[in-house]
Amino acid sequence: MKHLKKQLALFLAVCMLLSMLPLQVFAAEDASGYTAGMASQLEEDPLREAALEEDVPTDEVDEPTDEGNEPTDEGNEPTDEVVEPTDEGNEPTDEGNEPTDEGNEPTDEVVEPTDEGNEPTEEADETTGEEDLVALAEETLEEPVDDGITTVIAGSDFQNRDGNTAGAQVVTSILTQMQNAGYTSADGFLFCGDYSYGYNQAAAGIAALKDAVKGTYSTLEDNRMVFVQGNHDEAGASGLAKSGAHDTTDYGVYVINEDDYMWGNDNVATIQNTANALDAYLDAKFTEGYHKPIFVVSHLPLHYSMRTYYDGDGMYANYIFDVLNAAGASGLNIIFLYGHDHSNGWDDYLGGSAVYLKKGDQINIAQASKTNFNVETLNFTYLNAGFTGYYENRNGADDTLTMTVFSIIDGTV
Repeated sequence: MKHLKKQLALFLAVCMLLSMLPLQVFAAEDASGYTAGMASQLEEDPLREAALEEDVPTDEVDEPTDEGNEPTDEGNEPTDEVVEPTDEGNEPTDEGNEPTDEGNEPTDEVVEPTDEGNEPTEEADETTGEEDLVALAEETLEEPVDDGITTVIAGSDFQNRDGNTAGAQVVTSILTQMQNAGYTSADGFLFCGDYSYGYNQAAAGIAALKDAVKGTYSTLEDNRMVFVQGNHDEAGASGLAKSGAHDTTDYGVYVINEDDYMWGNDNVATIQNTANALDAYLDAKFTEGYHKPIFVVSHLPLHYSMRTYYDGDGMYANYIFDVLNAAGASGLNIIFLYGHDHSNGWDDYLGGSAVYLKKGDQINIAQASKTNFNVETLNFTYLNAGFTGYYENRNGADDTLTMTVFSIIDGTV
């Protein structure tokens, strides 16, 4: 029973570790020429000073760990952790130092006491009872990995300058790291648009991207893969998701396509309609008491940048932001994912290629203007999905190519 107590104590410790798993960001390795890493801190910048005054969030369910960007193997292989104490707790055989197969030969252990003249019936009953309890503990520990965790992968801007084959190699490299870190299956895939380096070639890019994902996660179902339209993608291209709700049984998804919230923000009426439709969706979720995470997936970001100043991108973001922030304040767990800002160092002031803002952080939101913005406090989680094609930094910011993986356990990310 000593061995059983030690194993059950380890089981409880591992469960505590699993409950603390947040989202993680994975970076491209050799295929892209980049190395893994999270966004680095930048030198002082006027926009950064306005946007990054951190507040302490309350009741945060999405907050990542400090090491969330360089995932290790610790805590991701629960089966191995259960087996290790078995090595220490087995009764040695006559040869005696390291029992083979980690105690998986119970028949030999039952026979040995018979040869030595002990009571075989009592010894067999005791051995069998303890092994049954250990097996039960192992099965209980494995349940969250196999059945209790929903894994969602996200990325954006499949726009490799060397074409779709090179782009697929980058994606495969990142997804392989996820698998090696213990994310061996995927239940959902969200991509925030732009599937070619040129324009109007979305169908071919989506097909190449889907093949790369399915090549790594072969059991991922097509109806769990959502491809948002970006500004490089022609409307109606094969594979693109329709605007609006794409909910699953485990989490909500709301798609904002390029046509709904467009590059340059040159149609305020359309953006207001998009905000109204989003408001109706979120209001229905609140009314039904929805407690699962909701991913709002867009190509364009909401925050103010020099791209707003020059191109008008996000100048009417306040209409969408106000809806999201009110819904977040009401208690809905909203995660906003975006892409688009991977050229010209637009997001350098926020850290570069891997931007993450949590509830309680501050963000600059344009107020129907290319020049005027308010500093707002977030009531939802805000991040780029992970650029997979390229990122151009201009101020020494992080330009690592990344994707993001979310683990959802009992409705909590």
